[in-house]
Amino acid sequence: MGEKLQQAYEELVLTDKNTVKENYNNPKVSIIVPVYNCEKYLKRCLDSLVMQTLENIEIICINDGSTDKSLDILKEYESNIVIINQENQGQSIARNKGLEVAKGE
Repeated sequence: MGEKLQQAYEELVLTDKNTVKENYNNPKVSIIVPVYNCEKYLKRCLDSLVMQTLENIEIICINDGSTDKSLDILKEYESNIVIINQENQGQSIARNKGLEVAKGE
């Protein structure tokens, strides 16, 4: 994540770390992102998601056996997202795996 983007994120969301931790443990909305060989677009997607002003969200990314640098990019955001890594099983199974771990209402 770029330095300016990280700073903006911290100002928006991380102003009260206890609130962030509480929101992460009790999310109202779960965002599930199946990921497969999308390194070209993934940073833009993740930047958009972590910059949301909606509070009480969790972002779950399921790397479905990507052979490009998608997993490396996901790891750059691991403090802000949940990463599930699995062998390639297809988009539907990846999405269902995200639903299994989602905590949102």
